[in-house]
Amino acid sequence: MLSLTLVYGFGIVGQLKEVVGLLKELLLRNINPNVLTLTTLVGGLCKEGEIKKVGNMFVIIIKLGVKTHLGWHLTL
Repeated sequence: MLSLTLVYGFGIVGQLKEVVGLLKELLLRNINPNVLTLTTLVGGLCKEGEIKKVGNMFVIIIKLGVKTHLGWHLTL
């Protein structure tokens, strides 16, 4: 839950570089973010026009085997 809070907080103030860094840190520590955290991250990236990074997120999501939900698709 802490990761979701940090992702949301950094995203709100437009610090997506920190969000991506946090995601990398989580993955390095073998902590897989949940679908809510990833949806928040993708929403922030879309809002900032970072379409290439959104594509990279899909690759990560597929590798993690995260099950998406309707909210995910509405974010895009």
